[in-house]
Formats: sequence, C-alpha cells, structure tokens
Amino acid sequence: MDEPFSRLDQALKAVIRGFVFSRIREMNIPALLVTHDPADCPEGGRILNLGKG
Repeated sequence: MDEPFSRLDQALKAVIRGFVFSRIREMNIPALLVTHDPADCPEGGRILNLGKG
C-alpha cells in the first residue's frame, strides 16, 4: 500500500486504518505499507527507514 491513509482526516484515518489492519490479520497475509507517518505502522509491525544516512 502506498500512502493509503494520507488524504484522510484524523477520525476517518483511525477507522480505515483499524479496518485495514484487522482484515490483514484475519486473512493472515503479508502487507507492505509505504508512508511518511510512523503512526501508520500497526502495533507489532516492522519499520524499515529508507531515509538519508
């Protein structure tokens, strides 16, 4: 997913984020999320920072 929550307001973002991550867990499938907002990473998710350095 590439920035799937970036254009949503905070309330809708929380609802959609919860829905998406619960479906991923229920289906037991891997997912790759590209984002600039670390808060988008689900609890227990792994973060790979590709920033400069």
